[in-house]
Amino acid sequence: MWYYMRGYCKHMAKTYKKLLELALYVTQKADGDSFLGITKLNKILFLADFHHYLVTGKPISDQTYVHAPRGPIPKDMDKIEKEGKDLVFQPAAFFKYTQKKPVALRKADLSDFTAEEIAFVDGLIDLVCKKNKIPATWLSEDSHEYIGWYITKDGEEIPYKTIYLEKLSRQKASSFDKHYAATLRQEMGADYGFAQAA
Repeated sequence: MWYYMRGYCKHMAKTYKKLLELALYVTQKADGDSFLGITKLNKILFLADFHHYLVTGKPISDQTYVHAPRGPIPKDMDKIEKEGKDLVFQPAAFFKYTQKKPVALRKADLSDFTAEEIAFVDGLIDLVCKKNKIPATWLSEDSHEYIGWYITKDGEEIPYKTIYLEKLSRQKASSFDKHYAATLRQEMGADYGFAQAA
């Protein structure tokens, strides 16, 4: 029994470390995105893990995600926030709200990630933070369309396999879907013969 518990504890420590390093990396890479607060950071991590699982059958951080009112969050994010050692969240005025802005206090250690995993995260950051600067509210709204979030309640684990199920609104595009489609049309229109957006 002790042997299995020791293995489980090592696994949990490794997933915590991978989440911390990935959160540090996203924070550093998305520097300059005024919309990047804790909500957007959580959604980027969720999208990276779940969509990487969809494509490869394996998440990037191995982190467990749970249902929260604003969408899925990594289970260990509260621990990272409370620890406040390597990644801190500073209150910042953001329109009429106070945003928890992530600040990396050291460079991310990417030794536990493959080059393909980092390239996958880079593509997501480029899409939602650099090229488009998508607001956290759009990402939060979009995350509510995932069946895994929809079928769970606050604090419940969202199974990775639910990413294989279609979103609730396949017939009705969310604001994020519309923005993403417009970006793809703009970037890939000439390559595939689509009409360019005016």
